[in-house]
Amino acid sequence: DHSYSGVSTLKVTFEGKNGISDVQKLSTTPALSTATSTVSKAAMTDVSITITPPEANVRTVVMADGTRLYQEVDYTYSQGTLKLLKNGAMKDHLVMGDNNITITITADIKLTYKLKLTA
Repeated sequence: DHSYSGVSTLKVTFEGKNGISDVQKLSTTPALSTATSTVSKAAMTDVSITITPPEANVRTVVMADGTRLYQEVDYTYSQGTLKLLKNGAMKDHLVMGDNNITITITADIKLTYKLKLTA
């Protein structure tokens, strides 16, 4: 019997050829179906973006001002469709004109989506 009331730390090391982010291989070169769209500030709508291949996983979505969006709060993602939610943080972090949104997917691949905000 060993009693211990302190804090323990467990360190784990993964070994392999590449970083963990490179584990998933994609069937095709990642791309956005459309790289731009326009929304109106007066009538904001959800923005749907198709990402191919659909097995890619979204890691992060970051607005032009550096604001990170959160899944299920600011966006949803399912089977290749990323939906930026009109009631999420997107509405508060768009400026009039072009806004570059950085989408990081599987294997740390960055895709840029340009969302134009009009009056």
